[in-house]
Amino acid sequence: MVTIVLPSSHRIEDKLTLEDTYAIKHSPGVHTPIIHRTMPTNKHTPRSYVSQVSPHHTCHRYQLKANGKTIFYLPRRRAPAHLPVEVIGLIMVHLGEGDLSQASLVSQLFHRECIRIMYRIIPRMSLRRSTMAICALARSPKLASLVQSYTITLKHADPTGNLFRLLAKAISHMGNLRSLSFEVPGNKSWILHGCTANIRWFKTSLEFDDGLAAWLATKLSIHDLILTRAKAFSIQPYHLPNLSIVFGTPATVLSAVSGRPVASVCFGLNGPVMLDLSNLSKTTVSVDHLGVAFDPMPIWEELNCIDFVYRCSIHVPQVQKLSFFATRSCFSPTFYRIVAPLLSRFPALKYLQFVLGENRTASPIDRATQLELLQDFHYCSPELRTVTFPGNLTWNIE
Repeated sequence: MVTIVLPSSHRIEDKLTLEDTYAIKHSPGVHTPIIHRTMPTNKHTPRSYVSQVSPHHTCHRYQLKANGKTIFYLPRRRAPAHLPVEVIGLIMVHLGEGDLSQASLVSQLFHRECIRIMYRIIPRMSLRRSTMAICALARSPKLASLVQSYTITLKHADPTGNLFRLLAKAISHMGNLRSLSFEVPGNKSWILHGCTANIRWFKTSLEFDDGLAAWLATKLSIHDLILTRAKAFSIQPYHLPNLSIVFGTPATVLSAVSGRPVASVCFGLNGPVMLDLSNLSKTTVSVDHLGVAFDPMPIWEELNCIDFVYRCSIHVPQVQKLSFFATRSCFSPTFYRIVAPLLSRFPALKYLQFVLGENRTASPIDRATQLELLQDFHYCSPELRTVTFPGNLTWNIE
């Protein structure tokens, strides 16, 4: 038995007496230290000397050989090396999920970087692992209070009723939530009733019913509203007073903009639109962004889109940004040609955008064709300054 008392340079700042007793087990060629650690019980134990860490993690740097035996000293400190936060982030992204949870306990810096990465990989989890995350948030209000952005997508799943109850409990604990994407099967607006956070961005696949209307009426801070499946919208204008961006079906958007400061609208088209579009001129501010999302196939859907935008130009000619979103297929080569004459309806237009869906690859448009289209666009809209083609190919016109 060898007893070692650390010198003063190895003692902690408050000068507590720290005695480490090592029982060295003799084996051929290997000396395995077994730590027996004793500390005064009437004083707080420094966190950096908690004995839950295994010996080979604490005694790997300071060695002293005497009488043929190797004696390990505790390191002076266990804090991580002072690396730039960018370097630490680049290292952490290569760790597995189990390693991330362990690394988050090393220091405040490691904890901050690991938590950021773990939240980023949650959307890629399977349904079973996502359920574990929901359970953890439901059990720990302190953990749930740290969530500022939450996305739950169960459109193609068939979860049990217990999961929805856990989800409702977890959301009720998220007091600092600012962004919520809520897409679940069926019409389960009751899950949201316990959410009291001041949400600014909200997306949902729920049908618009009395429960959803009552909940939205309490959310005075909502700035962006995306209703992917709602067929109607019946909330008085004094509710949602800060609403600025709306996406939904034509009937939903036209009902939502009236009497509100909506500056950006995006319509999800599915066939011809026979509605009266005069509500577009009833916003309390000028609409400067007009977006249209549709499936370009079959070909007549492109013609329906052009006709719809033409009718919109009668009520919102001051639009500065015009966006076309292809939800499933790609734009046909002729679509760009028939868009050009339409631009003359918007004399203040400065930005034109063509975007494909997330899972679609852009059809290559050769440089010569792009230049021809740019000339046509600029001829019809002299104020146009920026054009973005599919694949994020952006041209600036001077």
